[in-house]
Amino acid sequence: MAKKIIPVAIALIAVAAIGGYFAWQKYSEMQPVPNPQAQKASLENFDGRLRIYSPKEGSVLGSLFDITGYAQDWFEGNVPVKVEDSASNILYNGSITVPDNYGKPQGFSFRVVLNKSPTTAEGKIVFNDYSAKDGKLLYQKEISIKFIPEVIHTANWKTYTNNQYEFAVDYPLTYQISDTLAKEGFYKETISKIVSFTDKENYIDDSTFSVYADNASSNLSTCLKDYNGEDLTKTKEINGNVFYIYFDKVKDAAMGGAMGSLSQYRVIHNNYCYILDSHIYWHNAGFNRITSSSTLEETQAQNDAIKTHSDFLDKILFTFRFIQ
Repeated sequence: MAKKIIPVAIALIAVAAIGGYFAWQKYSEMQPVPNPQAQKASLENFDGRLRIYSPKEGSVLGSLFDITGYAQDWFEGNVPVKVEDSASNILYNGSITVPDNYGKPQGFSFRVVLNKSPTTAEGKIVFNDYSAKDGKLLYQKEISIKFIPEVIHTANWKTYTNNQYEFAVDYPLTYQISDTLAKEGFYKETISKIVSFTDKENYIDDSTFSVYADNASSNLSTCLKDYNGEDLTKTKEINGNVFYIYFDKVKDAAMGGAMGSLSQYRVIHNNYCYILDSHIYWHNAGFNRITSSSTLEETQAQNDAIKTHSDFLDKILFTFRFIQ
């Protein structure tokens, strides 16, 4: 009986070994194993943490960003990366991650491809590494880049001009205009709303761009401060004018599946406090009091609608200009 079992056992071991070999081969094909020659080349102009192959310093990019490089000594193979334009628009803020076994000590090559829409002619790619213990900045590398700005197509839009408050702004035909002067509150200010442009559809409850302006001394004193009374520091360039960022696509949520995205930019011009405010509000598709029962098609349709309106609001923002 034992003589019969031994050949069978040997056969099973052989099969398992062969299967394990092919499984290992398949696994190896899936992993980004560094090439020794490429790794040697990677060390040229290598600062011990990163070498960026592309884009090079001063490269001109369109809407497609292809970022490649070589990294070493990053915690769990995680490389934080941010792309922003000169108007402080964050085009990408995330990280490049590779399997743990390709982090320390041999390093790894990486690639990330992004499709974004810059609206300025210059920007930068920033790599930061912070201490997990105290949040201290341990390492930073910046690559200055140039963009081919996205063309804002507004040929069939209307133009709103306000000579009293000395500004003009373009808006899509689908947006309804309201220019009845009204006082509204913003944290510590009660300020005059000059005009609003609003639209909505099946998946969007409210998509609105508004312009506020006031020369009351109380509003001028708080115009460029946040709700804690601290000075605003981050800026965005809009048609040659530097605005201070109060909100920049801040997410909002409430009960009942209500969601939102809020942006607000401020400047003092000719002794007036101007506030450009935009927001999108929606209810999650299929949401009811108990659960969300949306289909994939509904969710995709809503996401598409949110992106469309977000793009519209951004384009309206970048048509705003002072006329005096």
